Amino acid sequence: MLNRQPMPSSAPQRPQSGAPSLMPMIVGAWVSQAICIAAELGLADLLAEGAGSSDELAGRTGTRAASLSRLLRLLAACGVVREIA
Repeated sequence: MLNRQPMPSSAPQRPQSGAPSLMPMIVGAWVSQAICIAAELGLADLLAEGAGSSDELAGRTGTRAASLSRLLRLLAACGVVREIA
């Protein structure tokens, strides 16, 4: 009797659609852009000097507090900065 079960393939399986494989690349682009913006604004230096709230950081960088807060939340979610209550 012959074994009619398909042989397991050692070739990598292709995802059903392109979306799952693209998401890590898209998110990676967002994170690298956020890090670039933080560097351009000099956020690391300001945080090292003790600047605290996003309002204070926004005032010192000439940005909108709401926008800067979103940027900081993204950076915190990625482990680049740490949010302190």
